[in-house]
Amino acid sequence: VSCGLAMFLAALYGFPSRSLWQALGIAGLSGFGAAILVHPAIGYTTPIHVAPAVFGCLVFAAGMALSFSSSRSPEYGGDPGPPLPART
Repeated sequence: VSCGLAMFLAALYGFPSRSLWQALGIAGLSGFGAAILVHPAIGYTTPIHVAPAVFGCLVFAAGMALSFSSSRSPEYGGDPGPPLPART
């Protein structure tokens, strides 16, 4: 619960930036990866055991995808990438 609360507060009050987005992504990948991959290791492969971890991972991935554009916005200190070539 404390890790989830810390991530929620970082996402809510943290300055939207590429580094915050990357840190939340790494934390989510490691946390949900462990939560999902531990189930086959301990033999709990029924959908009722795996569903909460998979659902949480999908919700987290949707939130990360929806926040991606703000993490790249120069307005918030993000890196928009290289400029597009001029059209001739």
